Amino acid sequence: MPLEDILTRYVNLLSQSPAPEGKHWRKKLSGQIGAARSNPKAAAKTILGFYGGMGSLSDVWFSNEEQDRQSQTLISELHSCCKALVD
Repeated sequence: MPLEDILTRYVNLLSQSPAPEGKHWRKKLSGQIGAARSNPKAAAKTILGFYGGMGSLSDVWFSNEEQDRQSQTLISELHSCCKALVD
């Protein structure tokens, strides 16, 4: 799946999160959708910087079990896609 599509799906899921972290990451990832269209490799490098450390993209969770499962799947897909673009 193209990077832009994964980002769009994850931003849509994050819009359902009432947590401040959801809003924060929705904003940051929304800003990368256009970048993914014009320069996917550069966007991928930026997004990979969002992983790791406290408060990172990897730490996003939902209290709704199904949304949390979707979130973890999309985070994993996003990471794999970005790694493939950068490597």
